[in-house]
Amino acid sequence: MGKYAQLVVGPAGAGKTTYCAVAYDHLCTVDRSRHVHLVNLDPAAGALPYKPTVDVRELVTVDDVMEACELGPNGALVFAMETVLTHNWMADELGDYEEDYLVIDCPGQIELYTHYPIMRQFISMLERIGYKVCVLYFCEAPRFINTPAYVSSVLAATSAMLSLGTAQVNVASKMDMLSEDPEERESIVKQALNPSPFSLAMSMGHPRYARLNAALADIVDRFSLVSFVPLTCTDTDSVQRVLDYVDQSTQYGEDLEPRDSDYIGQGGDARVQDTEGCEWEGADAAVGRYDTEMATGSGTMITPDYSPDYTSGGDLDEQD
Repeated sequence: MGKYAQLVVGPAGAGKTTYCAVAYDHLCTVDRSRHVHLVNLDPAAGALPYKPTVDVRELVTVDDVMEACELGPNGALVFAMETVLTHNWMADELGDYEEDYLVIDCPGQIELYTHYPIMRQFISMLERIGYKVCVLYFCEAPRFINTPAYVSSVLAATSAMLSLGTAQVNVASKMDMLSEDPEERESIVKQALNPSPFSLAMSMGHPRYARLNAALADIVDRFSLVSFVPLTCTDTDSVQRVLDYVDQSTQYGEDLEPRDSDYIGQGGDARVQDTEGCEWEGADAAVGRYDTEMATGSGTMITPDYSPDYTSGGDLDEQD
């Protein structure tokens, strides 16, 4: 299967820890072939809603650093993260397993992803020991209603993407907090994520900064570097949609061999006929996943549906 890791990053309060717990339970339930491990990489974490396989607090905590070095909370967190990398502790803790799937809960100090090289070095360490890494950058969906907060979130996500230098999936968390009405929620999200550059610039503050705001709005609109996948942690379909994007980014499962249980039909004796009348059976029928509506004579491949779905998950790229 290989070794895979998703780094869950973003500002404090964005729902990273909740997602890690939910994603772990979901993966353990629907995909028992993955050897999933939860990793707490936050030395300042308090009580956690999950039991981590690897916990950085066993090596160092922010409270200990603050007391020993007389540092403030932010400086102590940076010092603690540097300590983790210096001692190569994480690589030793992960061991030499051939098949691992890590869900890594990261600190909520945004500077670690946009300013300091610490997390880039951590990703390099994971890649060096054989992991394929994908970053999940979390933003709170309710922030998108406020234009300055939306632009700030997009720029922060872009900065993290450029700084970390690896595959990144941007997640709009807490979608259920926008509205209880799905149609109203969809309308809010469409309006928030598809504003014109002019409306962005005009709603971003004091006229003194109009030219700066217009330039920032133009960057957001023109380059479209960042798109968001909506997430509601209480919705299993929404969680699965995020995991599908992660699997696409890391090319998860491309090295897996097809099994009899993957074939359509009983005992691996599936037969699929295409529109030309050609018929495949056994392993050949398991290439992709084929529609079993044999009465139509079609061999339609079933692929993930990534059409926009603002109530349960989907890509929030610009809509017409």
